[in-house]
Amino acid sequence: MIGPFNLGTLLICEGKEEMGLVRQMKIEGIIPPIEITCVGAPGNAPGIDALADHLVGLSGITGFPNIQKLGVFADNDLSSPDAFTRIQAAFVRANTQVSTDFPVPTAAYSPVSANGRTVSVALSPGPGLLGCLETNLLDVLAALHPDEMACVSGMISCAKATTNPPTWPGSKESKARIRAALTILHPRNPNVPLSALWADTPTLIPVSHPQLQYLSDFLNNL
Repeated sequence: MIGPFNLGTLLICEGKEEMGLVRQMKIEGIIPPIEITCVGAPGNAPGIDALADHLVGLSGITGFPNIQKLGVFADNDLSSPDAFTRIQAAFVRANTQVSTDFPVPTAAYSPVSANGRTVSVALSPGPGLLGCLETNLLDVLAALHPDEMACVSGMISCAKATTNPPTWPGSKESKARIRAALTILHPRNPNVPLSALWADTPTLIPVSHPQLQYLSDFLNNL
């Protein structure tokens, strides 16, 4: 269930994994209290292509008119310009279906304000980088668990799960590496989903790690 909204800032995440990470940042006081949702809930297909429908749905939720700052956190995947264009198009399409009249973002990490509301967009694994949230988290794990991550790299290489499209484009390889890493590093529950990791074992991938500074900076300046 989403809402009602009681705060003035809302972050829309591409998926439940991003939402779990940001929630932990909020719990640890790294970022201020904000409302958090993701485009995969409720009822919508996961992924940023559901953003327009999600925006339309949000506009009817109690308290949404009080949201003055709206952020979007999604993946760059194989092309940062393409990812941003899809987000931009979602806001344009949402504006044709509701009377809310969202500001349409013009560039990632560049807030746009109109009609009493500011919209900002952040793309993982960070400015100018390709991949997804998992790509970002692999850097954290490589710094904290180099021996185990070397084993993961060996497994990925042995299985020929390379970044060569179309079998394993970059983001999918990152997701495979994270799945293997969690299996190795979380023996109490090797099947723990990334979306539940921070609620279960927040110290495994600490949200205060410098590799995630770009995200906490973005969220602190929404």
